[in-house]
Amino acid sequence: MLDILGFIFYAGASLVILFIAAFSGGISRLLALPAALGYILLAFWSIEQASSDIRRQDKQKDERLMLLLNVVSFGLGATSFYIYMHSVVTPILLLAPAFVIGLWRSWRG
Repeated sequence: MLDILGFIFYAGASLVILFIAAFSGGISRLLALPAALGYILLAFWSIEQASSDIRRQDKQKDERLMLLLNVVSFGLGATSFYIYMHSVVTPILLLAPAFVIGLWRSWRG
């Protein structure tokens, strides 16, 4: 269930960040594109983990990489949002659910 929720929130975060990349310019666009790509990778990775029958032996390496990708994507996306909107509340409301789900998935063991 957590993998499906992760997919939904990661896909939503990537679409929101792609909106920023489409309508902003300059450094905000340069920060938004890798953030959106990171969330897209996380979305596909989470749905792949939910649907795979074969589990890898080294799940610890996967969890660390997903945690790193989650933190970097959130940081870049929130910074891009702040530059575009000049508000701290907007990135927190729109990107924090995906970030919290990612942290929860990484640390649940």
